[in-house]
Amino acid sequence: MPRDRSAPVLSRRTVLGIAALAALPRGPAAAAGPDPLVLTAAPADLRLDGPERPPIAASAYNGVVPGPPIRVRRGGEVFARLVNHLDRPTALHWHGVRLVNAMDGAPPLTQAPVAPGGSFDYRFTVPDAGTFLYHAAGASDRDSGLYGVLVVEETEPPPIDRDMVLVLDRWRPDGRPPMATVNSERDTEIALRRNERLRLRLVNAASDSVAALAFAGIGPLVVALDGQPVNAPFAPDRLRLDLAPGGRADVLIDGTAGDLAGMALIEGSNVVEIVRFVPAPGKPARAEALPPPAPLPRALPARIDLAAARRAELKLDAPAGPDGAPLLAVKRGTPVTLALVNDTDAVNAVHVHGHTSRLLHPLDDGWEPYWLDTVLVPAGETVHIAFIADNPGRWLVECRAIGRSGAAGSTWFEVT
Repeated sequence: MPRDRSAPVLSRRTVLGIAALAALPRGPAAAAGPDPLVLTAAPADLRLDGPERPPIAASAYNGVVPGPPIRVRRGGEVFARLVNHLDRPTALHWHGVRLVNAMDGAPPLTQAPVAPGGSFDYRFTVPDAGTFLYHAAGASDRDSGLYGVLVVEETEPPPIDRDMVLVLDRWRPDGRPPMATVNSERDTEIALRRNERLRLRLVNAASDSVAALAFAGIGPLVVALDGQPVNAPFAPDRLRLDLAPGGRADVLIDGTAGDLAGMALIEGSNVVEIVRFVPAPGKPARAEALPPPAPLPRALPARIDLAAARRAELKLDAPAGPDGAPLLAVKRGTPVTLALVNDTDAVNAVHVHGHTSRLLHPLDDGWEPYWLDTVLVPAGETVHIAFIADNPGRWLVECRAIGRSGAAGSTWFEVT
């Protein structure tokens, strides 16, 4: 795989276990029970470019980036207490989770921000299995390191050998070149046994950049996007996969005895290798490879009846803001089609809170075979999405121009 010559050469360190890549523990719920998981937001120093360089001023939950991993079973409960040790108000948003409105962490619609020295308890059940992100409600705080991963396990997990979380980020420290990291590390190598099946949960933690990923020497199969199962597992087109800000993809990789393989981050003409896969020594995981994976079980419907859908339009260059009038107000269970009109000269990312959407074809004659909670809208184009407004409350719709610092806006809609 081509390498950005300005990037550091990866070491030969072999990662044989999950812990070295901050993969999440299997087993019982990690954030349910009589006591909350305490997430303390506070300043932190990160050494992303080696111990010999000065640390980078950041923020973190419990002093680590990504923050403490949370794993529960589908239908289980998340119970977390946000403690604010920052010098500014904050809140905690559960990106992509179809949770109750009061727990969404979207000031001022769902709660008052948590003042310095204050705390707030988030407690909710999770209806969908999948990979989700939790992060500070403000983009600048999120970009400073205030994020972590919530994994909701299937009731009957698919047959895999290892389950690993890879959180991708792009750091831009003052006076230093940008740095691509995986779990806040710039040096990631994964050893695969022959016929071993690995589930990679890929998460783009950045708020203002697309993670354009390319695979080489290995054949990934996408089984879920934005936490929701795809209709059928598929190989990414040209082995390329773009993750919107906050976007997630679950991919399966089968170990082979082939040459080195890897995953790279593409930024313009630069190709930065961020993960290397190498054959592991020792015996194969099994005598033969596992059969092709079946689709993961899903909770959302295969189709949305759009005959009686409520239609609305959102101009991304002039959202009303959370204090303005709602974009629309609908009764619970109403199908909605939303035209996202991007008259700007930048790609925009649109994140709909509390709901997951189907991406419609331009002529409204079908939809893509997956669900998304964050949609990319190219410059000068209009993208249509559809969802069922089945979650009561006031829900934020966030818009952000990719690569434009501070170019963000929002509106909201109400479900009664």
